[in-house]
Amino acid sequence: MFSNNNAYIDTGITFATMILYGFYGNKFYKNFAEKQVNKIKQINGDVEKINEEIERKGGVHWFGPIIGLLILLGVYTVPSMFIPIHVNDIDQVKISTFTEFPNVPIGDLFDEVFQNGEWKEVDEASTSEYSIVDFVATYNEGGQSDDVTIRFGVHEEEEEELGVFMITINGEELNDLETTEYLHFIFQNYNQRE
Repeated sequence: MFSNNNAYIDTGITFATMILYGFYGNKFYKNFAEKQVNKIKQINGDVEKINEEIERKGGVHWFGPIIGLLILLGVYTVPSMFIPIHVNDIDQVKISTFTEFPNVPIGDLFDEVFQNGEWKEVDEASTSEYSIVDFVATYNEGGQSDDVTIRFGVHEEEEEELGVFMITINGEELNDLETTEYLHFIFQNYNQRE
């Protein structure tokens, strides 16, 4: 039912890094090799000596993997020190998406459909492995106003694992079928407003 944008961002960064290394790694190596060949040609005038020296200096060197490792550490380790790893539970829900709307974060979807929306972390004394986040709002249509609470559960260890735990309308909790129908109602309402 949900997808998490963090996974897409991480995958995007990985692919961008691989492409960047692919394009510029070859360019750096080509420039380095051309400089070395030009130095050898300037020192030696004989074609045989030039070819022997190129063969002797060619091949794999120890500093290449070390430079690669330093770049890898710079790209992944240093930013991880400055970028928070844990997103608070409310933001985790707000940036996640329903599979029906993979390009619309839940926070934006609810802001469009509901009025007076408020997000709250619920402090429940339980041994559950989920943190509880409530979205409390009103839904106005045709002069009628409903008080709506949508409760999400965010897995403590695997933040991308979250779900709708319950929906209440005017204090009455919906059963599973009604919850699914209400979520579809939200999606249809969002489509009509677009």
